[in-house]
Amino acid sequence: MKFTKEQFSEALKLKLTNNGKKNLAMSERSFNEEVEDIYADLEESGNNEELELADAVSKKIKRLERIDNNVRNDNSKFVKEWEKNHPSKDKKDDGDGSGEGNNKSELQKMQEQINALLKREEENNKAKEVSEKRNRLKSALKGKEVKNEDWINDQLELIHIDSETDVDALTERLVKSYNKFSANTPPNITPGGAGGGSEKADDYSDVVAIVKKQSHRE
Repeated sequence: MKFTKEQFSEALKLKLTNNGKKNLAMSERSFNEEVEDIYADLEESGNNEELELADAVSKKIKRLERIDNNVRNDNSKFVKEWEKNHPSKDKKDDGDGSGEGNNKSELQKMQEQINALLKREEENNKAKEVSEKRNRLKSALKGKEVKNEDWINDQLELIHIDSETDVDALTERLVKSYNKFSANTPPNITPGGAGGGSEKADDYSDVVAIVKKQSHRE
């Protein structure tokens, strides 16, 4: 053959697009694959050594035209079906309440309901996560030899816990505060216990304030 595959491809494309005045309906990939197959067939034929480019294009262009036209027709059918099933937003409804405005309203209501459900689920998940973190913190404190159940419960009421709280870090801070307080508290005094007098209550309040300050994010 007296032409390369690249020359053959370019000549076929110019013919199909009327010298670039219209676009290919088929994809570039499909076009290139077809050209590959046609050129390979020509190479395998033993009597095409003297074949001219114009002659080859004339012989093979109908195959590509048929493929391109089929794709163009399929695309046209798809567009018509799409427009039929998805009316333009600018189209006015017929006054029977079944137009685009009504459809849009129904879609908005549905979306609002979905958003409300998603928000509720998110809130429930957060509440569940916070509850799990509180239980983990309580167990972790007991595991660190914090024996005073009332002290632990008071801290859980005062400190802020959310989905971002680092339970391990908070546990260490609370244990340090508890140990520091216990070291300065006589063994016969229960922090915050009933009937202990103002001195015990004040001491315990100081510790609670320290813990509360440490446990909140800065």
